[in-house]
Amino acid sequence: MKCRQADELMMAYLDGILTQEKAQELNIHLQNCDLCVESFYAYEQIKQELNEIVITEAPHGFTQRVMATVAEIDPQYEVQANPIENLAGIVWGMFSIFFGVGILLLMYQQEILNLLLSHPLTSSWIGQFIPTFDLLRDSIQGIQSNLIGIKEFIIQMIESGRNLLTVSLVVLGIVQYKIYRKEKVKI
Repeated sequence: MKCRQADELMMAYLDGILTQEKAQELNIHLQNCDLCVESFYAYEQIKQELNEIVITEAPHGFTQRVMATVAEIDPQYEVQANPIENLAGIVWGMFSIFFGVGILLLMYQQEILNLLLSHPLTSSWIGQFIPTFDLLRDSIQGIQSNLIGIKEFIIQMIESGRNLLTVSLVVLGIVQYKIYRKEKVKI
């Protein structure tokens, strides 16, 4: 018998629900284990001290008075009428967790695959998903190249817009100068 089982039997003994057979098993264990004997005597002493405590009864009507006082107390909290705010927080929290785990899986994809392939229980199972992982990696690389292309296009548009704005301002300046010069000549 292990000490943990003996401890459970000691608790049953203290509660008065230990059978004769289990009491004999506990007695045999206590004869061989000094640590459990110390625990047993400590439990016995605690039980004896608890039995010596004088229990006083509450006065008549005490429970009713306390419950009436508790019923009169106004709650110091507000009941939330709209649980949709909690739902939105839960949804955002779940999204954040999945997004973070997804980023970590993408960052350490090869290491995780190597680990799973090296384990005998997961190697055959994970081997079936490798084509899917390769397709996913190719798709992600395609998305990355498209995003880089979009970024370069936006940079070119900004450069073109800046050049167009410069040309437009120069043309407006020339037109304004011509208009101002004509007015000056007429005077």
